Amino acid sequence: MRLICLCLLIWSWTARAQSYHIYNTDAAIVNIEYKTIFQTLYKSNSEVPITVRISNRTQDAQKWVAHAKVGWNLDASQIDTTLQVEAGQTRIFTIHFPCRDEYDYYSYYLFFSGPGVDNNYTVSPFGNIADSGKVTTYKAYEMMKKMSEEEQESYRSHSGGSYELGYQLKEVLVDNLPSNWTSYSALRAIYMTASEFFELRESVKVAIRDWLVFGGQLIIYDADEGEQKKIQTFMGTSDAKQPFKQVGVGALGFLKNGALPKLYGADRKGKMQKLASDEQESWLPEYSSGNTNILFFIILLGVFVIILMPINYFFFAKKNKLLLIFTTPAISVAASIIFFVFIILSDGMGGDGARKQYVFINSAAKRAYNMQVQVSKTGLMFNDSFQMDGDFIVDVKKVFVRKKSISKENTFYIKNDGELTGDIFNSRTRRFTQFDEVEATQATVQLITGTENLIRSQFNGVLETLIVGGKKNRLYMGKNVKPGELVQLQEVTVADFAKLPLSKCLPFVRQLGHGYFMADLVGTDDFLIPSHSSIDWEEKPAVAMGTVLEVAK
Repeated sequence: MRLICLCLLIWSWTARAQSYHIYNTDAAIVNIEYKTIFQTLYKSNSEVPITVRISNRTQDAQKWVAHAKVGWNLDASQIDTTLQVEAGQTRIFTIHFPCRDEYDYYSYYLFFSGPGVDNNYTVSPFGNIADSGKVTTYKAYEMMKKMSEEEQESYRSHSGGSYELGYQLKEVLVDNLPSNWTSYSALRAIYMTASEFFELRESVKVAIRDWLVFGGQLIIYDADEGEQKKIQTFMGTSDAKQPFKQVGVGALGFLKNGALPKLYGADRKGKMQKLASDEQESWLPEYSSGNTNILFFIILLGVFVIILMPINYFFFAKKNKLLLIFTTPAISVAASIIFFVFIILSDGMGGDGARKQYVFINSAAKRAYNMQVQVSKTGLMFNDSFQMDGDFIVDVKKVFVRKKSISKENTFYIKNDGELTGDIFNSRTRRFTQFDEVEATQATVQLITGTENLIRSQFNGVLETLIVGGKKNRLYMGKNVKPGELVQLQEVTVADFAKLPLSKCLPFVRQLGHGYFMADLVGTDDFLIPSHSSIDWEEKPAVAMGTVLEVAK
């Protein structure tokens, strides 16, 4: 009996520790191991982290390429990452899967190429994954298990009645938390205790804060008043009395004694996405499909077939059939040139499109969530790849317009050590693309202490229309606010606001409320995420929003 208990204890600890799985390698040359950090997904268009440990047992530095792939066929998104380990050394890396659909976990594959590995050996690293997107530390989970029967019943009701607490929440070790915000992008919420938060490495705290700015939710258990204030200061959020504090477009919450872990209801990221999606669709008439006349194209193809077959056979090679060896390729080359010129005249070289940034500023933390949306239409492209620097999330969709309705379909991409390619800027295509990025920024709107509407802009560009939320649901407006200028805003009514270019954002502005701003931003490319240089981009005014920073005059 003791032996059985000991085995169960070892098994439970191993499961909780998320032990490494050994990859198929030549043990004399290299040892490659991997483990999944989070056994759960919540949303599409994110990245899923896998930890890889490589031991190089050779006399020289070696390189391997880790291939993370999702999808069954050639149209699969994948990320290729080069991993280098010095001679006789062991290194740990974090690689990311491109998650296009949270229900596609069964088609995730990980494989390596390089010295001492079997290139044909692949693994699916997830297993039976849950789609709640919630993870908890062991200590926080133990607290939640202490809920009263009434709270547990309420939780089941809140969750639709079909999930138990243990199924919805996946445990994760604090030591395993990664130091890159994109690693958390597929999660909805993280639960941990205050003591565990303060034990985190600084790089992990920064990554979690950036993930909150991106739209995540962090729930802290049993933080006393002093600990709450320290965490809020680090996250750059106010000391408001509500249970959830806004951090970027995400939220920070504090709970006591294993209370019911409800999540933050207002989804500002979703509202931003709705604004951006509506605007993308409004650009489509201007960046519609090419001017190719399909009927003319069919006629041209028919003429080619007639010339290539009967005319070529009975006229050009009438006297000597051996001439077909020369006339057939000559006709084909001539037709190819005509088709090529026809496509160039119809759709042109390169492409054109429009792009715009929606930026949410977390002023106190000096961080910004940047969502760049764009529509592109391409003609003939000689190179469909381009360089991308930094950490970002990408979402690419094919665009179809049928009977005035717009449909979108996921398409694939490949990230290879900073180069982005795939089905994004292929010849003669039309695409919606969205890039998500979290970045450092000094830009904000400063409110002079002791005033309600005296502000200074710290943006490099001009705020064409600036709206600031005041107390008692008041709205204040400024026009053409330049960098560094001290400006007295004028109070406006909702009716006045409805006549402004930002009027489509009215529900969003009213939901932001006191202490927030929203503005049209022009004259700066501070938040521009570079895209393909062969596309002639029309730069739309950015929409900047976020928390006002109170300062002394």
